[in-house]
Amino acid sequence: MEERLLAEIRALLPQQVDLSSFGLDDRSSTDLSRLWAASSSLFSSSASPFRVRCLGGSVTSGSGSASRAPPGLAPLPFPDVLHEEIRRLAPRRRTDVQAYGVSGVGSRYHAACLRPLVPPQTELVVLDVSLNDFGAYSSRARTYAGLLHTLLYGLRVGAVLTLNWRDLPARSTIGEDNARLAAALARNLSSAAVLSVWRELDEARVSLEGRRPLWAEDNRHPSWRGHQLIGKLIALLLLQAISTAPPPRQSGGDSSDAALFFSPLNSTCVVGAPLAALGEGWRWVDESKDGRHRWGFVAHHTPGANLSLHAGRASQLTGIAGLRPTANVWLELCYLQSYGDWGEFLVGCHHSSPRCECQPAWPWGCSPNLSPAALKDCRRGLEFPRVQSRIDRNFSVWSSTTFILRGGPSCLADLTVRVTALTAAKVKVTGLKIHPFDPFF
Repeated sequence: MEERLLAEIRALLPQQVDLSSFGLDDRSSTDLSRLWAASSSLFSSSASPFRVRCLGGSVTSGSGSASRAPPGLAPLPFPDVLHEEIRRLAPRRRTDVQAYGVSGVGSRYHAACLRPLVPPQTELVVLDVSLNDFGAYSSRARTYAGLLHTLLYGLRVGAVLTLNWRDLPARSTIGEDNARLAAALARNLSSAAVLSVWRELDEARVSLEGRRPLWAEDNRHPSWRGHQLIGKLIALLLLQAISTAPPPRQSGGDSSDAALFFSPLNSTCVVGAPLAALGEGWRWVDESKDGRHRWGFVAHHTPGANLSLHAGRASQLTGIAGLRPTANVWLELCYLQSYGDWGEFLVGCHHSSPRCECQPAWPWGCSPNLSPAALKDCRRGLEFPRVQSRIDRNFSVWSSTTFILRGGPSCLADLTVRVTALTAAKVKVTGLKIHPFDPFF
């Protein structure tokens, strides 16, 4: 299995790249015991699924994966590549791999709503968030450290693998700064493993003398080959971890440290029937499978059916405290993407005041001057108002689309987010999240 993976990785790269440079960033200071335990679980005979959660920004959402794709091959974000490789490595093992990526978001976003995304004792979490962290160094360190502590000691996940990006080939100063910060915190604070993806991609870029097949046309995201490389590198890391003797556990923080670094942000993450008014054609239903609950609002073969989600009910549960009266707010609608009989829906905001309106979110770098294909790729996870829930790949994945509420947090009190099925197909919505406005947009 290892030889197959190595051969496929070599096929993605030019001959000049030295494979010996690939792998963990500074093995001598990285805690491998957690990766060894996660790998051991993957190859065990456990009846419970092997769970992986990928949290990140535009790369995790798949930006760039359609760029430079060979003819006839579907664009696969690296979490999907990883899922396929895990199935190939352990075909008899049940797997549960989910990705939560939104263009432009960093540690603050995922730290705010971590528990609904990551089940306790998940075997592996892949973090691709540090590049999008902005603000003072102390603030970035506090939030990133809190994210790691919550994962490792609050939710007790088996292993955390941080993808240590630098903003290459653009070479942003803050990107390099965040790469060093993420690596230092992962090694010294929370005993997470660090995979320096930027080094592998950049070495390949330099060796190609200006040609960049591993980078997308926008020069900021991995291309189809780049996403293939990342997914296969993570799978290779899991495979190599099990082939070694279990390493001694290094010292790290404990659960009491989390309070020193992390104070929850004022995001509200809500799912459930109390949030909604069900129009004709919508049902709140549990589509359970394999004993796992799959609750959601479902419309089936009912074009024009409306689902009204009352943001005021959600915001009253925990509140959006501390925001300026004029501050904007992020709204994130969570839904299921799947293959076959799944369709498109329309998202709209309704409020009695004209000052309160929802608009598309535009992250830095997603210029309207890009080609239609590149712009669509850049804005994955930010579709508004039309959202397509059908995908070509033969599996299902939880997804979301994020947009901005302008007019201030007081607009939440009387705001209704309406979801309208547009086709005679299936749509499934799982809930609504409300986040403090992020200045990255």
